[in-house]
Amino acid sequence: MTEAPQKSPLASPEPWDLVCDAYVAELWEMFSAFAQKALDLAALETHSEVLDVAAGPGPLALDAARRARRVVAVDFSAGMLEELTRRARAATLDNVETLQADGQALPLPDASFDAAFSMFGVIFFPDRARGFRELLRVLRPGGRAVVSSWRPFENVPELRLPFRVLVEKMPELPFGRTKAPLGEPEEIVAEMQQAGFTAIEVHPVSHVAVAPSPEAFWASMERSTVHFLLLKRRIGEERWKELSEAILARVVQELGPGEVHVEYKALLGTGLRP
Repeated sequence: MTEAPQKSPLASPEPWDLVCDAYVAELWEMFSAFAQKALDLAALETHSEVLDVAAGPGPLALDAARRARRVVAVDFSAGMLEELTRRARAATLDNVETLQADGQALPLPDASFDAAFSMFGVIFFPDRARGFRELLRVLRPGGRAVVSSWRPFENVPELRLPFRVLVEKMPELPFGRTKAPLGEPEEIVAEMQQAGFTAIEVHPVSHVAVAPSPEAFWASMERSTVHFLLLKRRIGEERWKELSEAILARVVQELGPGEVHVEYKALLGTGLRP
């Protein structure tokens, strides 16, 4: 008998609640840029009804609300949805609804949306197949789903560097031993086909983020990376401080002075409900 795969700690809401403020402060610009590209692929109309699964603090949902008639933003993190609601009110967007729910079991009726999105969300689901089937189920015939995934970070040396240092200091850590979920185009095609989508396309996209210095780059990454937050809670403040200082020293050494340019690479997969 084979053992069931371990559930990822990222598949529970608590770490996302904890990292919400840092996500908004450090990553909003990047996620908003990817969201705009996803929305452009969906070609929304003013009467469209839109679902955003794993909506986070709302970079896609809020932009969609400016293009469509109605947006339902789903997330299992109460903290993320509170931030989304606050931002919707500040922008006087009254066509955004929030729903705290599991994207693998959406409490929504069949065939109720013209477009459905999951931006860097379904990749963390314990059962991605269920997540894809749920996106298909709630779409109207002819409706389009758009999902996003990260390309392997091994191809982004700046992002790989802190993880590399951590593994040197703590070889038991699993960083670098697992594949990026849906990190290759053919994986997105296969899983969307299996769920029942047609006319599937995969589009590589990227966004360049610029930090003014190596120190600023590491400070931002330390604050906004869920893996680091969870490790810090596990090993304690003192041990984490030692590791953080070691990472910073290596970042400064290898990246040198001046601005740090990081190209975040992703994939956008689209498909239609027949």
